[in-house]
Amino acid sequence: IDTPRVLSEMADIGPEARLFLYRPEGKVIRYEVFQDPRVCPEIHRGAVIENLQEKPKDVSGWCTHEFFIDIKGCLGDECGRCAIMCPENAIHLMGKGKGSFHEIDPLACKGCFICWVECVRTAADCILVDGKTFDPTMRAKHFGE
Repeated sequence: IDTPRVLSEMADIGPEARLFLYRPEGKVIRYEVFQDPRVCPEIHRGAVIENLQEKPKDVSGWCTHEFFIDIKGCLGDECGRCAIMCPENAIHLMGKGKGSFHEIDPLACKGCFICWVECVRTAADCILVDGKTFDPTMRAKHFGE
């Protein structure tokens, strides 16, 4: 598969472009780039997109718990899964190399628990909720599970 050519074809179509790969026995033998028929390109999406880009600077009022990352348990730049998976971009790497750690911005955190779920450590080592080691039942109570 000629990746630059495929990307060029998809760019020509725009955001409605989709890629279909024919892969019998795990080997790509053919591909097809097409416009997704479920998308209506005539709809003006500017206002919606502009509003979605302007997220409130402080969403901490949405959060019912305070989340902290214990720097003793954090793997720092060796991992970063919590920062990658955070939908609010509320987790930032502090420092570089050995001794680096992640920190949660309390103004950006909305308390979705994704950082705890995605943490490669046992999370109890690393993510603290309301100053306590996280208990899995807390998430269940929060989401009514």
